[in-house]
Amino acid sequence: MDVDEPVELAAYRTDWPRRAEGEMARLRAWLPDDTLLEHIGSTAVPRCEAKPIVDLLVGTAPERRTNVAREVELAGYESLGEAEPGRIYLRRRAPSFNVHVVDLDGQLWRDNLLLRAFLRADPEARARYVETKRQALAREPCLLGYSREKSAALGELLEEARRAAIRQ
Repeated sequence: MDVDEPVELAAYRTDWPRRAEGEMARLRAWLPDDTLLEHIGSTAVPRCEAKPIVDLLVGTAPERRTNVAREVELAGYESLGEAEPGRIYLRRRAPSFNVHVVDLDGQLWRDNLLLRAFLRADPEARARYVETKRQALAREPCLLGYSREKSAALGELLEEARRAAIRQ
């Protein structure tokens, strides 16, 4: 269960949203009715290069996060544990999906949806993020290093998204 894996970037694929919807429908059969699912990450942003792995955000009550993650495991996912405080990371390959189980309407939930909306709405920010990802991949070809390389720029984009949301 090594979280580190090779990274590749692919041009945006118009089938990613459809794949996300299909997998969310499949997962809903395993999850409590009040659990919410969202397609997040770069595959949820049209015209954005991305790792060809669809990321799904699963929101639930804090006290149910572990149980919901177990249900995702039963649906065929490998659990890689708490990737950061408040986020349980699971993955499935062939087809490739990541699931992030977080507190519904918690900070991680809100940040992911805010960043997705910001990158969808701002072509210049999206282009900067793609360039950041390309540079990160050139320096670090595996997930942990790649994520570390782009984390500062991602944090800056999130702050920019927060400021833009306040102005609206």
